[in-house]
Amino acid sequence: MVLIENMKTEELTSHVSAFQEYCIDVATGKFGHEDYETKRSEFIKLHPSITPYIPKRIYDNRDGSNFWAFIKSVSDKYK
Repeated sequence: MVLIENMKTEELTSHVSAFQEYCIDVATGKFGHEDYETKRSEFIKLHPSITPYIPKRIYDNRDGSNFWAFIKSVSDKYK
């Protein structure tokens, strides 16, 4: 993903949904968290219009280990 100033709403929505699905897959064990830092960085830089809507936990959990620790703290089921 790259910053695209003139990105169509549908395309932007697709990228946001894809990152959300990726986070869910990591949280549920479908994928490991090794790619999280790269995907997170690409997502944050995707488009300035989404910046105010990105959850604080995405900013706070900068790498896969931090994200996984956060997920485990949400529920005993993730351990």
